[in-house]
Amino acid sequence: MLGQGLYSLRFRLRSDDRAEIGSALAVVRNGSIMGADPWGGLFSGSCEANSGQEIKVRLTIPADGELITGFKAGPDGAAIDLVAVVRDGGAYRSEALEIQGQEVDIELAYLGEPVK
Repeated sequence: MLGQGLYSLRFRLRSDDRAEIGSALAVVRNGSIMGADPWGGLFSGSCEANSGQEIKVRLTIPADGELITGFKAGPDGAAIDLVAVVRDGGAYRSEALEIQGQEVDIELAYLGEPVK
């Protein structure tokens, strides 16, 4: 289960080991998750405990933004709803997620408890 705190995320397109690696930071607190990447992509949603931990987020892509999958947001930007199940794995976890028909490997690393 994802505990409350700050997480680092690194992601890459599964089909290409040489593909660009993306990164983001996320905060998990009281069943909610929110975060951002360096290029203006934002995400927010919820974390629900089940057989692992289901994370539901809405990824908001800025105008003319492009994902590592090749998806282009266009002049008005875009929003994509994503669902992932994260298995228990301690402070470091690696999962795969399908985004717009492409598999993306995501690594999560727990960085610590946010300042109260």
